[in-house]
Amino acid sequence: MYVAIAIGLTSMACFSGFVWQRHRHGRRERFIRNFRLPTAMLDALRARHRHLTRDDCQLVAQALRRFFLAHLLSGGRFVSMPSQLADDLWHEFIADTGAYARFCETAFGHRLHHIPGGAPDADNQGGAGLLRTWYFACHEEQIDPEAPSALPLLFALDSDLGIVRGFAYVTASNGFERTDGNREHNGGGSTCYDATPDLARPSSRDDGAASDWSDLADLTDIVGD
Repeated sequence: MYVAIAIGLTSMACFSGFVWQRHRHGRRERFIRNFRLPTAMLDALRARHRHLTRDDCQLVAQALRRFFLAHLLSGGRFVSMPSQLADDLWHEFIADTGAYARFCETAFGHRLHHIPGGAPDADNQGGAGLLRTWYFACHEEQIDPEAPSALPLLFALDSDLGIVRGFAYVTASNGFERTDGNREHNGGGSTCYDATPDLARPSSRDDGAASDWSDLADLTDIVGD
């Protein structure tokens, strides 16, 4: 009898923990979706890119929120920033140290550290991180990441808003292709990214250095139906 009671109490505790975690995750997701950056940060972005309109800056802010959502929905795993514009706005946000710390604690429960847009990290996770961002950005806009009909906002932003030194992408048969040459890190050429969840190995062309990106999460398990 006591064993049955103990098992029942343990099951109840596990179920309660699961419900609490789901509730906390939903609360964090709603917080990110509803978060609005101060106008001063958008004005600072316009000072960097003077051709942008206020509506353009709001679009960049929306893209940055989707990047934050990608980090949350990935279970807090490494995600790469695919947009120079969104990265610039992220910089403005980080500069307000207190506000950024409060945002991260509420949104993620930990600080999201900045890694420059388009740069792989020290453990060569840049490609896997970019694939994670791609998957969740596509999921947000109901685009099939493995057979995309269009680029999601985060990947289209720099080209759409005419950023000269921005990051450029096009859709590909099994994912997407970066076409700006990855100037700082690949030395030119274009790189194809296969978005199949269990395969994170982009193949480089036009003399770009081929890399083996491993340890991509099983994204379908994370997102669910």
